[in-house]
Amino acid sequence: LAAARGQWMVFSKDSYRMLGGHQAVHNQVVEDVEFARLAKRLGGRIMAVSGIDRVYCRMYRSAGEVWEGFTKNIFGIMGYNTPFFIIMMTLLFICCVLPFLLLTSKTWLQFAVAAVIVNLLVRSLLVLKLKHIWFAGIILHPLGILGTIIIGLNSWRSVKQGSVSWKGRAIAVKGQ
Repeated sequence: LAAARGQWMVFSKDSYRMLGGHQAVHNQVVEDVEFARLAKRLGGRIMAVSGIDRVYCRMYRSAGEVWEGFTKNIFGIMGYNTPFFIIMMTLLFICCVLPFLLLTSKTWLQFAVAAVIVNLLVRSLLVLKLKHIWFAGIILHPLGILGTIIIGLNSWRSVKQGSVSWKGRAIAVKGQ
């Protein structure tokens, strides 16, 4: 398991050279995450931190860019591993979307209420810690997760068809 955000990665000069620099991941679609995986394979350490008060980046400017960018990334972040991808998308749905849907069920109401409360508490803590927008970070979270699942399925489909789109060009994804 490894994570990275390409816009803000920091290396020591020695670590960067040990990894082989960007040349080592130049042929990867999700190169930032592959950089983190490479570091771990070579015995390096990675650390994810919040730079909320230090750095800013606007990844996308439109819904179309969000769709294209995450379509390129989601299945790749999962290592192009279909069983793992299915498990993760299923868990996201069960944990973050299904409880809200089950609020209408008499049979599952107690479970749904408890799960929704846990969801809201966790999201509230994250919103406070990461200084996210309250309405989007808490109230719209189930819809955001549902959107992530839909884009994830599109990511899986695109890779299985052999290419993803990025900044208006098709990128071949081989061996997946």
